[in-house]
Amino acid sequence: MMLASSYASADTLCKAGKIDKIETDASGNLLVVVADGSYAFSAKEFFPIIYSAYNDNRSFFVYGNGCANGSLASRFAIR
Repeated sequence: MMLASSYASADTLCKAGKIDKIETDASGNLLVVVADGSYAFSAKEFFPIIYSAYNDNRSFFVYGNGCANGSLASRFAIR
C-alpha cells in the first residue's frame, strides 16, 4: 500500500529510504532525516502518518521542487 500527501505533480524524487530521525524545529515544522538528507514538513495533519512510517520502519519517499538539504518538502509517499 502506498500513501501520498498530494496528487502527482512535477516534483522530483529527492530521497528514498528508511527514516533515520524525526525532530521538530522552532517553527513547528517536522524535520525528517532520510540517509544524508533532512527535509521539513509543515502540514501538521500529516505528522501522525510520518511518525507511523518511522515507527513501522517503512520506506519513505520525499518529493520537492528543490532537493537541497533542509528544504521544505512538498510531497511524500510511504511504502
